[in-house]
Order: sequence, then structure tokens, then C-alpha cells
Amino acid sequence: SRGLWAATDPKLSLGTSLLVHQMLSPLLREHWRNGYGTGVLRAYYVVCLMRGITVGVVGTSSLFIAERNGIPQNFLIAARGIGLTVGPAILGPAIGWQARKGECQTGFALALAAKMLAEIIIPITSSAVVLYAGFFVVGLSMNYLDTSASMLVEKVHGERCALPLLLYCAVYGIGAMVAPFVTIWIGGQAWTMLALVDFLVAAAVAGRRFGRGKPRAWRNGAARQDTTKFPEERPHLPRRVLRAGLAFIFMQQAAETAISSWAFTFATSGLGLPKGTAALFPSTFYLSFTLTRFLVIPASARLLPSTIAQAGTVAILSGAFMLNIVSRQFLALVAEGYDPVDLSGYVNMILASLALIGAGTCPMFAMILASMRQHGEMNAQEHGWFNTCKALGMTMGMWIPGFIGLPGADLAWALCMFLIISSHVRDFPWWHQLQNLALGDDLAKETV
Repeated sequence: SRGLWAATDPKLSLGTSLLVHQMLSPLLREHWRNGYGTGVLRAYYVVCLMRGITVGVVGTSSLFIAERNGIPQNFLIAARGIGLTVGPAILGPAIGWQARKGECQTGFALALAAKMLAEIIIPITSSAVVLYAGFFVVGLSMNYLDTSASMLVEKVHGERCALPLLLYCAVYGIGAMVAPFVTIWIGGQAWTMLALVDFLVAAAVAGRRFGRGKPRAWRNGAARQDTTKFPEERPHLPRRVLRAGLAFIFMQQAAETAISSWAFTFATSGLGLPKGTAALFPSTFYLSFTLTRFLVIPASARLLPSTIAQAGTVAILSGAFMLNIVSRQFLALVAEGYDPVDLSGYVNMILASLALIGAGTCPMFAMILASMRQHGEMNAQEHGWFNTCKALGMTMGMWIPGFIGLPGADLAWALCMFLIISSHVRDFPWWHQLQNLALGDDLAKETV
């Protein structure tokens, strides 16, 4: 946001430079005191953890479920993506209603209950139709939770939304990192574990809602305005920035979701590696994904969001090129008669490429959204388009690698990301001098 990078400009006033220091501690204190009157922002940390574990469990166990029932894995995974995609259209009015009426806790509990029922059914059914429906419901409920929480975070934090979004995504990354090993360790019981935790969280949120009533100051929750004010009225987001942001988030989510959904299958079916080694593929991606966030959080107080997004794009493209080159060499050696288990050096290089992609993708959602908000406000319809493009990208990431392979798909999406953000460097600049030019104003005048 403007406040984050303006504080680093020596031309600006001392009052503006104190913005970062005033931002961090009140932000976190308010989170833990009452969730800004929403009643769910604290519980969403647990939801994010379980969302990460769910993504990992789906990516790992979908291979075994598809083989057991004789159905295409990519269509099975894509059923969850369809639920993610149609969620805003189906559930958008309900999300708006719960925020206006102070019923965020009720909506969260119902979404978790629906997800729990699907998680109970998936491991025990042999019907293809029921499996598709179960994966669809998992995606639909996850979209409801994610869209609702991101809308609340953006509403209550305004231009400061990047920091809480980074914290939530860090928790999500921890869940996704441990999920492959959990799935291999307990097998089909992983779905039962997911259902149990979702039940406990839903019961806790619902019990708080109906035991204590609506959260205190709920009328000021979703309607809370950002306290960081600037003298002039905030402009509306330019169309060119919106189009670039929508296209970029589509490609980025496709690249990220492809790794989380297909890395395990790529390692076992594509490279012929044992399950224990294959579990390292998605886990390494999310280990880098998570650790990098803890570096990005302090860096976001000193750098433009678009600077971090530009650097992340270069990291993703470099990792995608490395993944393609090394995996081709690996398969060539296997074709010559080498045992995949003996090619540990190549496996380590593939893991390094996945770690590089994970480091690049980790801050993208928060940084692109914050970069767009530097140029103006987004209305409700534009938020819906943003979330729809995000969900469509996730669906493509779940589906396309089943046809053309993981390395090629990720390289194509990384190239598209690089072309989009490089061609809009005026709007997503590397340095703040370019940002002043992009906004078309002299921000130093704001402090006069």
C-alpha cells in the first residue's frame, strides 16, 4: 500500500514515516481481542491451517482414490476447482448478508459442516458421481470461507490488508507442508482427521455465536473503514490495472495449484520415485512457500508490494525453467536404464526448483492485491471478478497438468506471468520513482 512504501521516501513527512510503526502492533492486538467485531478472524487461522492440510491431502490421496475407482485423476481434482470457481456466483449474496447482519460465525460454521460431511463420505464411497460431488462440495465450502475472510480482512484493514493476508497464508503453507506426510502416514484416515477438526472448529464457532450472541461491536466489523487517511479522495481503480491484475492472479494461482495438486503424482507416476521421496516434492514447495513469508513480512514494510511481486515472478520463471531442464535429463537417464532411486543428485535439483517456485509464489496474492489498491479502490463487483479469476486459475492448475504434464504447464504459466507484469511495469513498478510516475501525481505534496 502507499503507506508501506511512502514511509521509506525521505521526501515525505515524519508523520507519514511513522505509519509502519503504528500499523503493526495495533493490527495484531485487534485481531486477538475481538476479530474486529466479526467473530471469525481468529478462528480463520485454524481454518487456514486445515485448508493447507486439505489441499495436501487432496493432492496426495486423489491419485489413490482415482486408481481405486477407475476415474481420471485430473477430472476428480478439477471437481474441487469447479466448486471454487462457482462459489462467488452461488454464495456471494450469502457472504454479503452475513457481514451486514453480524452472522459471520453462523456462515463459517455452516461452511465447515458442509466440508466435514464431504470429508466423511469421500474415503468410503466407490461411486464416481458421489466422489465428484464430494470434491465439489469441498471446493465450494473452501471458497466460501476464503472469500468471506478475505473480504472481511480487506474491509477492516483497508490499505493495510497485505500484512494479515501474509500471516494467514503463512499458516496455510504450514498445513500444506505437512499434509503429504500425514496422508502417507495415516492413509485414508487423513480424511477422517480433516472431518474431526472441521467439526471441532465449527462447533466452537457456532457455540460462541449461539452461547454469547453476536460479537461485540459487530456493526462496526465488516463496515469498519481503514484508519489510514490521505487528504484527497481515493480514485477508482483504473481498468488497465484491473485487467492486468486479473490476468496475473489467474496465471499465478494456476502455477501454484498445479504444484500442490500434481507434485506427488509427478514424482511417483512421472519419475518413478517411491512414495516417501515423492512426499518431499509438495512438502519442499510449501516449506519454501512458508519460510519465505516470514522474510516477506518485514520486507513489505520497506519495499513496494509491486517490487516483491516482480521479484517473485522472476523466481517462479527461473524455477520453472530449472524444473523442465532437470526433469528431462532425469527421464533421459531413466530411459537409458538408470534406477530413479540412484539419481539423488537430480532429485535434489528438482526439489531446489520446486523450492524456488514456492519462494516466488508465496507473497503473490497479497502483493498483487495491495499493488492494485495503490492505484484506487475496488468495488464489490471487481472483488468478485478478482476471486473468480483466482478460482479459475486454481481449476486450471488442477486440470491441465493431467494432459500436458506438470513441468510444461508450470513453465507456460510462469512465462505468461512474466510477460503480464513486465508489460505493465508502469503500474507494477520495481522502484518508487516509477510508482510516482505511474500514479501521475507528486506524493510529496500529500504531506504539505
